[in-house]
Formats: sequence, C-alpha cells, structure tokens
Amino acid sequence: MKNKCIVFVVLCVAALFAVPAVAVDFPAREKAKYKKMKWIEIDDLYQDYLDNKVTIVDVRSRLEFETIHTKDAVHIPVAERDFESELKKIIRKSPGKKTAFY
Repeated sequence: MKNKCIVFVVLCVAALFAVPAVAVDFPAREKAKYKKMKWIEIDDLYQDYLDNKVTIVDVRSRLEFETIHTKDAVHIPVAERDFESELKKIIRKSPGKKTAFY
C-alpha cells in the first residue's frame, strides 16, 4: 500500500509540473516536432503501471533518482553517453510493453 501511495504522489507531482508547462506552450507539446512520440494521460499511465504494461524510465540525474523515484523504474540518465544503447537494451528486455519517460 505504501508503494502505491508513493507512485500516486510522484505521478501527481509530475502532473502538477505539466500543467504550467502546457500553459506556457511547452516545446515538448509541439506535435509537429515530435510526430513519432505518443502522449499518454496520467490516469492511463497509472493503470498501465498497475497492470505491468509499461516500463518507466527515469531520465533524471542520479541525485534526483536517489531522492525519490517510482518503484521498479529503470534509471538511465539522459545525460549519459550510452543513454540510447541502454534504452535499447531495456526495450528489448520487455517486448510488448510501453516505455514511459520522466
């Protein structure tokens, strides 16, 4: 139960940060720039997490990850040189699962 609460809190905090970003025309929302990127609503992400249908990749720094992270999240800092190759390994290990980043 404690882990579910932590996941819920992390997802809620992420949603709170997303609202101001949308309000100021956050660049990641440019559909033309990210045509291949599929967006998912927070409720859908949470349900997929509960159903084990998603791999959550935490791309933040080690300090941020160690401070708080979603249970079972994979830590691959986006700033690492081997980010892409590590990401490909994770995707190969979980065929059929969605991959979500934060």
